[in-house]
Amino acid sequence: MRSSINTKALLLLVSAASLLAGCVSRNETAIIAGGVRPATAQNGTFTTTRTVVVGQTSTLDAMWNLNPDCTTRTNPTVRIVEQPVHGTVAINQRTDYPNYPTNNPRSACNKTQQPGVFVDYTPAPGFAGTDIVSFEEISDRGVDRTWKMILTVK
Repeated sequence: MRSSINTKALLLLVSAASLLAGCVSRNETAIIAGGVRPATAQNGTFTTTRTVVVGQTSTLDAMWNLNPDCTTRTNPTVRIVEQPVHGTVAINQRTDYPNYPTNNPRSACNKTQQPGVFVDYTPAPGFAGTDIVSFEEISDRGVDRTWKMILTVK
């Protein structure tokens, strides 16, 4: 029984990575080299961990939606599902360098700054410990994913 559940979870993760590998680039909390997501999926929510520095704003996630020629498509819509208890989270649009894996046809886009959507977290002054934030990402194709990030503030 356990093997069956683990196999289903792995297939879900691989499917999600395959869907996103062509269009969306994320920082190390999501797609890394080879299109693998270091997250677990349960009930439609991807859960991952991240360490952030006390007193500093950290980008938890960055999303781009580019065509292979690096022209911009409609960026995903991002909404906060669960606000952190010990800090604040903001959804910002700005430009930065994407990080598509080298085997992705969009990897050439990594050489120039592109407009994207960023999830930024700022811990409360003096806070160190664990915090949690959840956000929903809806792609221009209607793919809806929820991310839960367990943050260690050090």
